[in-house]
Amino acid sequence: MVKNRTFPVDPKTIKAVLLSHAHIDHSGGLPLLVKEGFAGPIHCTDATAELLKIMLMDSAMIQEEDAKFFNKLHAAEGLTIDPLYTQEDVEHTLALLEPRPYGALISIADGVDASFSNAGHVLGSAMVHVGIKTLKRKRHLLFTGDLGRRESILMEPPENSRARRLPDHGIHLRRTAARAHRRGRILSGRRHQPIGKTRARS
Repeated sequence: MVKNRTFPVDPKTIKAVLLSHAHIDHSGGLPLLVKEGFAGPIHCTDATAELLKIMLMDSAMIQEEDAKFFNKLHAAEGLTIDPLYTQEDVEHTLALLEPRPYGALISIADGVDASFSNAGHVLGSAMVHVGIKTLKRKRHLLFTGDLGRRESILMEPPENSRARRLPDHGIHLRRTAARAHRRGRILSGRRHQPIGKTRARS
């Protein structure tokens, strides 16, 4: 619970949020971010904004009901918990949403802009393209988020981009760990020959 209630930086110092899509594992912390002092714009696509009205409010209601049930169940023990955020916090969060169509240029800060392109993952999902002006040239980064399939009967395929890609952090870490685990098993399964015998062959 402590991990879910804290952020690596002070929310009051964050200037803006660029949201890839509405799934709760990506958007569920926004009301807590606002509750802790974030007051900047939350940029997302139009469809994502519509989904957030349902999903974040539902998340808050579940948390409120769970907290109420826990507190009633453990009243004799004097144990109580609070929801991470409430429906009121969600209302404050929704007021900060700034829906944008795909391709629209978004000014984030001096020398920094962004835009969304279709990720094909879920309704309104987007890859986040960020342009950063440096002393020599403009650099381009692309946060892919969750990507959909190239062939789908429901969703348009993800758009192509030549920008440097930054994969979804959680997925990237899981895949890296899986590769490291497989590599470790392969190395541990090899039969190592004595150095003397190896040298003798050469």
